[in-house]
Amino acid sequence: MASAKFYLRDPKAKKKTSICLDFSYDGYRLQCSTKLSINPKDWSHRQNWPKHQISSYSQYNSALLRIQSIVEDFYLDNKKTGSTPSIQSIKDHLSSQLNKKEEKTIGLWEIYDTFINHKSQEVKELTVKKFITLKKLLQGFSKDKNHQLDFNKFDSKFEMAFCSYLTGDLQQVNNTVSKYITCLKVFLKWAQEEGYHQNLSYQKFTSKSTDKEITYLTEEELKKLFNLDLINSPRLSRTRDMFLFQCFTGQRFSDIENLKWGDIQEVDGDHEWHLYQKKGDKPKMINVPLIISEATQILFRQNRGALNDKIFSPISNQKLNVYIKELCQMAEIDSHFKEVKYRGKERIEITGQKHEFISTHTARRTFITLALERGMRPEVLQKITGHEDYRTMKKYIAVTDKVKKAEMRKAFAEGSFLS
Repeated sequence: MASAKFYLRDPKAKKKTSICLDFSYDGYRLQCSTKLSINPKDWSHRQNWPKHQISSYSQYNSALLRIQSIVEDFYLDNKKTGSTPSIQSIKDHLSSQLNKKEEKTIGLWEIYDTFINHKSQEVKELTVKKFITLKKLLQGFSKDKNHQLDFNKFDSKFEMAFCSYLTGDLQQVNNTVSKYITCLKVFLKWAQEEGYHQNLSYQKFTSKSTDKEITYLTEEELKKLFNLDLINSPRLSRTRDMFLFQCFTGQRFSDIENLKWGDIQEVDGDHEWHLYQKKGDKPKMINVPLIISEATQILFRQNRGALNDKIFSPISNQKLNVYIKELCQMAEIDSHFKEVKYRGKERIEITGQKHEFISTHTARRTFITLALERGMRPEVLQKITGHEDYRTMKKYIAVTDKVKKAEMRKAFAEGSFLS
């Protein structure tokens, strides 16, 4: 496993200091200068990256992403041949790549890097990472299939060959392939609008995905979790509070983890969460009514802090998902569950106990599904969840067995189709 990150040689310097690379892999560690320097006040020590607000961010971002790509690609190329590169070989390769004179003509990958720099000003880091991954996939396809890419090559034949490469060689499922085809179309559309090409074949690329089985908790399962005795496990007790508060409000993990005491207001005798959703940096505030008594119980048993203090203890999404599965297993949420995926035309069934499939995403789906089951109007629900239209929210909805039975009884009150 390889990991590249950056740090400042002297983070307390009053003037510019060197940006250094820290590349760890297979028990080895390379630390060296990137030949770049920056004033520490323009550096985010939390993200180990230049601050987005500085005027030269795009130049720094492009240069650091290039350095990261050079060392990671060199490492992966060596691993494919069964060897582990030495620290010196990586250092020499990085130096040689950085010392290369830029080509006079602008190539596809340079244009792609410009696109990434542009997108990094508009979208979140996770979205930028998707585009970076797509670039690596395209380069891998070009190298492995000996298929030189330029804008004129992005046609139906390319689409078929690239999708086959992703599902066949890389064993990716159709939904993942669909995600990268969508990203590719975004890049090609941007490049067309910027005047880099006039090949419109990409507009016919299809990004078909299949609906996944919606994992949600029933009211009975929520009760099991809420009433579970966790007096001897503070870790799982904190996990339960965070997860169930998400279930009772329908908000994303990113918003729950950033919830502060100052966001909770009392209006007409009831408590409300005044939320600016993190995803998409939405400028409009959402008022989330904290009407569900269990939600307020969870809220006010947290240690009260200052208005700017976060309510829930910091934890990563990945670690929380591990704890949620452990928590749900303790609550005996263990009914049989099946998830179906497709790789090309191959049907893949993944089966197991339900707790194995539960994550922070389950909470939002649970709230939406149970709210609709209890009769909340979709247009009202959208105002709480922040979905801009019903079509976007629809993918979170599961029609419960209880609702199906009730609707069948309503349609066939006599219990017979022919009566």
